[in-house]
Amino acid sequence: MTEEKPKRQVTPTVRTEKDSKKGKKGTKGRPEREYDSKIFENLCRALCTVDEIEAILNTNQKTLNKWCERFYKKTFQEVYEGFKLHGKASLRRIQFRLAEKNAGMAIFLGKNLLGQTDQIVQKVETKQQVTHKAILELPDNGRRYVGRRED
Repeated sequence: MTEEKPKRQVTPTVRTEKDSKKGKKGTKGRPEREYDSKIFENLCRALCTVDEIEAILNTNQKTLNKWCERFYKKTFQEVYEGFKLHGKASLRRIQFRLAEKNAGMAIFLGKNLLGQTDQIVQKVETKQQVTHKAILELPDNGRRYVGRRED
């Protein structure tokens, strides 16, 4: 004689429109990812690329964007740009301090921020007749060289 197992009764569940909405708090699912805000902010200030930030935090941009919207109430791009500006200002401050002691840095900042250029003046006196005057413009920093060419 084999004994039959009693059948389990299944009660149908009725889902309301309220229950079926996505993103409802308290529903089962993967927990939201949290990051250390200080590490994230320092990475942005260090002018790290998005790929570098993703690699260091072991995440992707979609998850990082969701975290930024929860934590900062802004998109990732808005937060990133804000902290990136802090990093640029810090870098500029360091460059100005360095320019006080280093002539090369002072020249670099003068060329890039103030539009200064090197002026090369060349005077050549010859007894030969000049037939052509050539002006050569180099694309690297706009320096102009005046050279003479004879046929």
